[in-house]
Amino acid sequence: MKLKNPFPIEVKELYAFEHTCHAQGCNSGDGLEWHHILGRVSNSALNCMFLCHKCHENYTKFKKSDLLKQQLRWLVLYTNYKFREEDYEFYNRYKHYYK
Repeated sequence: MKLKNPFPIEVKELYAFEHTCHAQGCNSGDGLEWHHILGRVSNSALNCMFLCHKCHENYTKFKKSDLLKQQLRWLVLYTNYKFREEDYEFYNRYKHYYK
């Protein structure tokens, strides 16, 4: 598992017990890697997800809006994450992806 991205500890802790790719329909646990959904514009929890190596290499096949919505849904439904100011700023800057 590669954990070298500069996400804050609060974000990294969300994935402590995650062992599968977050790409819809994948669920592989092979070579999980951090992925910045919109690139390294922000280290917000809304802009990251775990992808297996294969999905990470082919991430361009996914629609960014779908990944962002999926990540927001996961954070709200399956974690106790407390949104930070950086998360609100990210959402407000890129809210057009969530419509």
